Amino acid sequence: MLTVGEILKNKRRERGLSLEDIYKQTRIRVEMLDDVENERWYKFSSKVYIVGILKKYSSVLGLDEMRVLAFFRRDYEKDEKISFKKKISNKYFTPLTKRIISLFLFLTSAAIFFYFLFQLFTYLSPPYLKILRPKVWIADKRGYIEIVGQVRPDSQVSVEGDIVRLDDKGIFRYKLPVVPSLHEVKIKVVGANGKVTLFRKKILNKRG
Repeated sequence: MLTVGEILKNKRRERGLSLEDIYKQTRIRVEMLDDVENERWYKFSSKVYIVGILKKYSSVLGLDEMRVLAFFRRDYEKDEKISFKKKISNKYFTPLTKRIISLFLFLTSAAIFFYFLFQLFTYLSPPYLKILRPKVWIADKRGYIEIVGQVRPDSQVSVEGDIVRLDDKGIFRYKLPVVPSLHEVKIKVVGANGKVTLFRKKILNKRG
């Protein structure tokens, strides 16, 4: 039975396309496309991030997006197991134990309630973005600006249209080549809720 990586790789080769060709159409970096085709899911920060890449890749190849995602979920989730514990009879609980359990359940319910409120607030808010470097937006001697930032791990980040990889803490790094025509850098963050944060920064371009 074919896996999602094999489906994408076979279709790409059938159409006579290289990973570089796919990059030019999707702006998803070649090494990330290779990771998807070889199903190195551990290299990605979240399932949401992988789904976003699969949607773009499927669209370029003319594949049914829902079918591709169905294969992915089958492969990605097949090792997940659910276990159930047997219910313990009340006869094993003393009155003090019952009060402790009741208090624990109350505190747990309260924590879940406030967590739900936090998640709702997060869902309705634009995605978080923090730029860690540079402090001064000017090219180095090699003509590059190294950008380091942090977002939520389930976000998708692109710098000047290039989709960049996140680590498991949501940190991204990108070396931006500064050319004479470049006077402003644009960083786009798409959250799991579909909302967008757009960061723009003018750069000091001594090469222009």
